[in-house]
Amino acid sequence: MHQKNIYIDYKKSLELCVYNTNFPIPVIGDVCDWGYNILTEYKNGLLRMIDPNIGADQYDEASTRDVDIIVEPQMTRFEVDDWLGQKQENYPSVPTATYVNLVIAAQLFYEQCFNDRTYVEGLVTFAFNSIKSNPETYRVYPNSERFKILVNDVELFIQLSVEDRQLTAASYVAQVGGVKP
Repeated sequence: MHQKNIYIDYKKSLELCVYNTNFPIPVIGDVCDWGYNILTEYKNGLLRMIDPNIGADQYDEASTRDVDIIVEPQMTRFEVDDWLGQKQENYPSVPTATYVNLVIAAQLFYEQCFNDRTYVEGLVTFAFNSIKSNPETYRVYPNSERFKILVNDVELFIQLSVEDRQLTAASYVAQVGGVKP
C-alpha cells in the first residue's frame, strides 16, 4: 500500500513523499527529498537494472536522508545511519520489485503534482479551509500549529500559525512553494 503525503512547513515550503506502509520502517520508503528530475532518472535506472533483456547494472546504491538503499535485482536492503553517519542497524530486505513499485508510485505522484499545479492547489485549498473552520479536528497535538488531514487519498501535514489562519485560502496557497524540480 502506498501512502501519498504533502508536507508544508512554517516557511510554506512544500515537500512530497510516498511511503510503502508495508515496509519494515516508514522512513525507508521515503525517496521524496530528491526532486522530480532525480527521482525520474533513478526510476529509469532501476527499471533498466531489473529488466532481464537489458542486463544492465546488477547493483545500485542510493541514499535518502539517513538511509542507504542497496538495490540488487532480487532484493533491496536498507541500512540506517545515525546522525553521526555511523551504521545504526540493518532492516529486513524487501523484494526489489516492491521497492521499484514504490519508486514508480512516488515518481507518478511527483509528476502529477509537478505538471498540474492546480491539483496541488486544490488539495491545499480544501485542507486549509477545513483546518481553518475546525482546527481542533485536525490538530496533531494539543495547542500545536501542526495539522493533519486526509484529502482524496493524500495525507497533508501543514504547519499553520495563527496569522496563517487569518489569511484567505487563495492568499495562503499563493505563498506555498512548488514541487522541487
